[in-house]
Amino acid sequence: ELEGLWREDSMLSPAAASTLLGNYLDEMNVGRAPTAEQLKTVEELLSWAKGLFPDSTIFTQYAALREARRRDVAAACELQRRSLESIGGEYPGLRAFGFTLLGKYCATLFRWQDAAGHFRSSLALLKECKRRAGGPDAAVMAALCHAMARDDAAAAEMLSVVREYKKENKKDWSPMDVSAFMMAEKAPQEGPWVDGPSRAMDRLVFWWQSVCTMDAETAQRCLATLREQREACAEGAKQAKLQACSLLADAHRQLGEPADVLAVCDGALVRGAGKPDCSDGAIPLLCFSRAWALAEQSNIAGASEALQRYHECGKEFPQHSFLSFRVASLEQHIGVSREAACIELQVGRRDSQTVAFAVPGGDSLPAEVRWDVVLTDHEGDV
Repeated sequence: ELEGLWREDSMLSPAAASTLLGNYLDEMNVGRAPTAEQLKTVEELLSWAKGLFPDSTIFTQYAALREARRRDVAAACELQRRSLESIGGEYPGLRAFGFTLLGKYCATLFRWQDAAGHFRSSLALLKECKRRAGGPDAAVMAALCHAMARDDAAAAEMLSVVREYKKENKKDWSPMDVSAFMMAEKAPQEGPWVDGPSRAMDRLVFWWQSVCTMDAETAQRCLATLREQREACAEGAKQAKLQACSLLADAHRQLGEPADVLAVCDGALVRGAGKPDCSDGAIPLLCFSRAWALAEQSNIAGASEALQRYHECGKEFPQHSFLSFRVASLEQHIGVSREAACIELQVGRRDSQTVAFAVPGGDSLPAEVRWDVVLTDHEGDV
């Protein structure tokens, strides 16, 4: 057990501590919710690390992530900046990663020009150490931030860098670098990048899951931006509107607002004739968000139905591998909820039983309450 290995105070303790922090703080954004005991362990781990490794880059980055999980991204920015100062010039790759993290935190605060500058610094360091992997992603993230800041010339400059990388004789580009190539290919060679801001919000909301780290004021600013992008979709641009709705629903999910998630999803997920286009991932994400919201409202049957619709979308969409962790976790939760919520009754022939259900919610009762009934053994007509 990792906690036992860490507490042994051996040469493996730092590695065990780092792994524990990454898991408990959900470093990979797979939707893990730490228990109260695990959060207590996080504080113990960071206190232990600060005492033994006060200048550690890795543990300072985890301290920054802890602040972000507390919705104090400004404090996370400061810690990440301090972490960068402790990295020597002989480690350009590590510094490049540090600037990427700092860029993400600044973008979460809607400090788009600052974020673009940090992604540019990351790109410069990758070039300095002649490392191509990650370069296209850093360049396109800088371009996206410039687009959000309405700096079209700077965005175009960074997109041209991405296109230069595409000419490199390299086949094993990472998925995020491949995504950067696809964005640059679709972006105009000249003039403003009209789709840039919506793609920037896609990175911020879905891929980085940044809304769950925002304070209340920034979260409202984010929601307002997403609503503006949804309303700005041209008449008849069905897929663009679905994408905007999917991000808005995911933002409400990250804020723990099931009623708002359902309001967005139910307005967007209207079954039409023919098979829906799931290739851009908007419909699968809406189905997942809807399933989460229904599960939060204890509507297990509805959540199961929404997840079934999610699986009907197949696997050929960009977000599948990222969403699969969250879907599996939700399915496990629903299975546990269904089992825990069931009562077994034995009713004799010509007999009856009355069951009273206490529905939680107080003054905020749901408009509809459902029960799932399963007959395991019976005689005669039912």
